[in-house]
Amino acid sequence: MMADRLVLRIAGVLSLLAVAAIVAAIVIRIGLGRDFGPEDFSQSVILQQLYLAGPAVVQAALLALIGPLLLLAAGLGWHRMLRAQGSHVTLGAILWYVGMVFLILQGAVEYSLMSFLPQAYVPAAELPLSTGLIAAGGALSVVARSLAAIGDAVSFAGILLLGVALWQMGGRWRIFGPGGMGAALLVWLGLASGELVFLRPVGQGIFLLWVAAMGVAMLRWKPAEG
Repeated sequence: MMADRLVLRIAGVLSLLAVAAIVAAIVIRIGLGRDFGPEDFSQSVILQQLYLAGPAVVQAALLALIGPLLLLAAGLGWHRMLRAQGSHVTLGAILWYVGMVFLILQGAVEYSLMSFLPQAYVPAAELPLSTGLIAAGGALSVVARSLAAIGDAVSFAGILLLGVALWQMGGRWRIFGPGGMGAALLVWLGLASGELVFLRPVGQGIFLLWVAAMGVAMLRWKPAEG
C-alpha cells in the first residue's frame, strides 16, 4: 500500500505539472496571436510569421511536448487507483499509452519543425532551396496531423474505459467518470466529422480539467478509499 501511495503521489504531481506545461504553451501561443493547433509549415506566410515571432513559438512547442511526456506517469497512477474495477482498466491504460506514443511523436515533429524550418526558410526565401524546404514542411505537417489524430483516437479510447471504471467505483469517485467519458466522446466526434471539428479542442480542454482533478485525487488518495 505504501508503494501505491508513493506512485500515486508522483503521478499526481506530474499530472499537475503536465497540465501547467500545456496551459503555458496555449497562453504563449494565444499571446502571439496563434491558434493552439498543428501549424501548416507548407505556407510561406506562416513560416515568415513564425520567424518574426522569435523564440517564443519554439518555447511553446517545447512546452507542448513536455506536457505529454509528463503525462506518461498519469496512466500508471490511474491504473493503480482503478485496477480493482476489472480488466477493462488495464486495457484502458494500455490504449492510453499506445495513443501517447503517437502524440509524443507528433509533438517531437512539431517542435523540430518549429525549431528549424522558419529560421532555415526565411533567409533563403528567394533561393531555389526554399522550394524544397516548403515541400518538406508540407509533408511533415501532414505526418504531424496524422499522428495527432491517431493518438487522440486511441488514447481517448483508454480514457473512456477509465471513465467507466470511475463511474463503477461509486461514491464521490463517480463524479470523475463523466468528465473522462465526455472528453473522449467530444474528441471522437471532432475527429469523425468535419462539421464538428470544433468539438475536438473542447474535448481536449475538458480533458485537461479532468487530468488536473485526477491529479489532486491521486495526491489525496488513501488505501482505505481505494
